[in-house]
Amino acid sequence: MNWEAIGAVGDLTAGLTVVISLIYLSVQLRQTKLSLRSNIKQAGAAASIQFFASIYNSPYMPSILAKLSDAEPLTVEDTERLIPFIHGQHRQMEGNYFLAMSGDLPMDMLEGNRTLFGETGWFNSELGRQHWEQARTAFDPTYRQWVDEMMSRYS
Repeated sequence: MNWEAIGAVGDLTAGLTVVISLIYLSVQLRQTKLSLRSNIKQAGAAASIQFFASIYNSPYMPSILAKLSDAEPLTVEDTERLIPFIHGQHRQMEGNYFLAMSGDLPMDMLEGNRTLFGETGWFNSELGRQHWEQARTAFDPTYRQWVDEMMSRYS
């Protein structure tokens, strides 16, 4: 028996095994990535549901947001309740921003959130702008730039 031929067959078998393993790993990686994106979308939907439920189940937030929409003055108590709400929304929006930048959230979903910065959005209210000026350094610089751009469009 020729040992060189046996060695060549072994090398060929090892090479094929490596190629098959790489193909298998790439398929597994793709499936994991799809699963992760699905989980991200589900978590985002759950966070949105929780957010809107917190507004509608709150004894005071619907009236505060209505005052903002109608440009009515807020009481001190309204302001104290609205500031953490706005800050929490910035944190959620910052998370969405980074998911979109990484490609794990469709960009159009992020762009759909621009309405929060619109003329009637609470981020763009006088209180929202004041809070942003005070709290902006607590956020990532690229997110700050994105928010500043949104707010400048509606000023």
